[in-house]
Amino acid sequence: MSSVTRISSFNEVVDALREEYPLEEKTFVQITRMGLDQDSHNRKEEPNKSAVVQDILDDLGKMHETADKLSDRFRIFLTADHGILWRDQLPSEDSIVCEDYHPHARFVEGGMNIKEGRTIFETDGVKSIGLGYPHLTRKLANTEWGVHGGFSYYESIVPLIEVTEDSAL
Repeated sequence: MSSVTRISSFNEVVDALREEYPLEEKTFVQITRMGLDQDSHNRKEEPNKSAVVQDILDDLGKMHETADKLSDRFRIFLTADHGILWRDQLPSEDSIVCEDYHPHARFVEGGMNIKEGRTIFETDGVKSIGLGYPHLTRKLANTEWGVHGGFSYYESIVPLIEVTEDSAL
């Protein structure tokens, strides 16, 4: 399999794996797919979170079935890069801590000091301030159903699902 295979649907992942059969021992495959993040940012209507989660679990099931046909031993991990603080998890009264507009609702880029935030230093030395729950830099846009980049359980805890098969034993 080439180092990167671009796809437009999850079924193409399954097809690409089947084309590479048999996979060599200790083959690593990483699949990046959109999840809830895209629905949190710029969507006119409230996203159906449970339907998106079900789609992800359905894809996990397809991956399990495919891996089971291709190998006696495999391990699948499913996770997210961050959690999401959804609009309905915020108090009804906004806690806006910045006077000026900032593009991100949960963090501020640059050298500001905000008592409700914590400093984050990026690898390139750039300083950002992530806000603690439930503070925001600005009011959420009508199309913003969820945000991330601050410090809350919602943004920090991510799912981790493991599916392991070892039929060789």
